[in-house]
Amino acid sequence: MLLSGTLPFDPEELRARGIEHVRQTIRQIDPKTPSTRIAKLGPKAQSIAESRGTQVATLSRNLRKQLEWIPLKAMRKERSERYRSASELTDDIENYLNGAPLIAGPPTMFYRLKKFVRRNAVLSGAVLAVVGTLILGLAGTTAMYLQAERAQAKEALARKVAEAISDFLFNNIMDNTKFSKGQEFDVEQYLDNVNIGLEHRFRDLPLVQARILTKLADANRRMGRLDTAEKQLKRAYQIRVQHLGPEDLQTSTTANQLCWVYWFQDRIDDAIQLWTEQIEITQEAYGEGIGRALMYMMNIGQAHSALGNYKEAEK
Repeated sequence: MLLSGTLPFDPEELRARGIEHVRQTIRQIDPKTPSTRIAKLGPKAQSIAESRGTQVATLSRNLRKQLEWIPLKAMRKERSERYRSASELTDDIENYLNGAPLIAGPPTMFYRLKKFVRRNAVLSGAVLAVVGTLILGLAGTTAMYLQAERAQAKEALARKVAEAISDFLFNNIMDNTKFSKGQEFDVEQYLDNVNIGLEHRFRDLPLVQARILTKLADANRRMGRLDTAEKQLKRAYQIRVQHLGPEDLQTSTTANQLCWVYWFQDRIDDAIQLWTEQIEITQEAYGEGIGRALMYMMNIGQAHSALGNYKEAEK
């Protein structure tokens, strides 16, 4: 109130939604930053700024620098994240006035990620799957590259793969600078950040790129971002067709994932068409009885049943 002329949460909204909402807000929801609150006050913000002898933009900018970090730390949900005592809060105010480093700081990406995981266990699993794939799951892809090269080139290629993955992890996944100070962790923005620069970083390692794309697509599908998942799976499928061939298991699996995205988009005819193509490719390469083709036939039967085409489903 002292900094921005407004309370951390809208009191009218709290009163209107009842005591249970108040409890949930206090326990789980981080308050907006003072600079954000004042920016959304409209005409009232001008009078608040004038009472402090400044303009709205200047007040908001001054708050964003470091000053608002202090009350935000004091209001953290976890006790261990708050000031340990009133005297420590006093010390930090003096630090600000003296231009010394603050005890408080902007919430790190790891703090926001922890908050997100606690509130969104299902969606956080999708994010962790992407990170886990990069840290652990790329070993198989690396091994495949190594097997394809001569013995004397293995060490150089392994180093190249490791450097590319390490660079991608730290610059696209763990990079805290991609989040504004005080900003709540946003899983959609996180996934978009991971996607940025993916093709450039793995231009010389396309199969690694395809593996990451399929994991990103799976996370986006779970979140309902079906158009994004479709684009990522199409790109992964193109890469695997080019480098592994259309009959390869990884290529076919990617096509199957794309079919299910079509299903959730209510594009069942597109799913049936792609499954039919995969059956033809698989049977031509491996014969009539291959289990993968039989599974796709079952999927087509389910798709026709969903459309009401029961005779086609029976076939």
